[in-house]
Amino acid sequence: MRSAPSSIVVQRPSCPKLLEFATSVAGVRHLRVTHAAVGPLSLTVHCSIIEHCSRLVHWTQAVQCPSVTAKRPEVPDNDEATPFWLRPARPPRRPRPNLSREEITRAAIELADGEGLEAVSMRNIAAKLGAGATSLYWYVSSKEDIYELMADELIGEIKLPKHLSGDWRVDLRAIAVATRQTLSRHSWLPMLGIQPGFGPKTRLYAQTASAPLTARGVEREEWIHILGALNNYINGFVYRESAWNRLRQQSGLDERQWTARLQGLVHRTAEHDEEVAAQTADRLQLHGDYGFEFGLNIVLDGIAARLNSLASEPASSPPRRSPRV
Repeated sequence: MRSAPSSIVVQRPSCPKLLEFATSVAGVRHLRVTHAAVGPLSLTVHCSIIEHCSRLVHWTQAVQCPSVTAKRPEVPDNDEATPFWLRPARPPRRPRPNLSREEITRAAIELADGEGLEAVSMRNIAAKLGAGATSLYWYVSSKEDIYELMADELIGEIKLPKHLSGDWRVDLRAIAVATRQTLSRHSWLPMLGIQPGFGPKTRLYAQTASAPLTARGVEREEWIHILGALNNYINGFVYRESAWNRLRQQSGLDERQWTARLQGLVHRTAEHDEEVAAQTADRLQLHGDYGFEFGLNIVLDGIAARLNSLASEPASSPPRRSPRV
């Protein structure tokens, strides 16, 4: 008896032949369907297969045959080389689970908040949503896509000022404080680093943060580096503060007990070296609101010096270019 083939690859199936094709795979142990986006057919076949068995024990199919006049999207949503935010969202799947990018993003954020960024995986997100892990790939291509979605969503949580004051320093301070507050609630966010995508909420943030500088005539390349320096400070501070908080949590002490331990450390150190004890006491203030405001003032002073330098340049001078690496 001739054994059934172990796999079959079907390319560019045509709609009239669909049922004939589906019934012909009963003896196939593994089914892989591909289509080159030529023609109006989209086909999804889901199979449950028993290993070493030559028959398909269960299969379902979802078929959509739009009008032959339908056009292929200009940017295919399965093209990982295309920036995520330029890929069109796929239509909802049938049968359920019927998910969305928003649901996937929120589930990923909740996992990161509760268990850390390392808990964010396709499997864990799917389990939280009551779906199969492979079903997520209908909406995102990789975990990197999810990271972009997470970053853009949380940047959208930053409470930006509705109206700018007209004083660049006041406005940038308000944005910096609001940014730190959001990042502190999601202390894993700085670990994502700079995401290559530029989602809608990230664009709004950049537009709002750059407005106080563009109003002074600061060129794009200049304000991008200025805001980059400011955001580097905010992210670095939040990361350091998060590490400090983890140290306290690992000690098993509450806030009061932790403070008492640190004060005892300073007092014991002073018995041997008062200067080191004084430095230690000051270093304990590097986190928290006081430490953040102190560092923020230094960064803003640096920005002020830069803006004054730009304003003093003759109008006929060529624009100053940042050094290239």
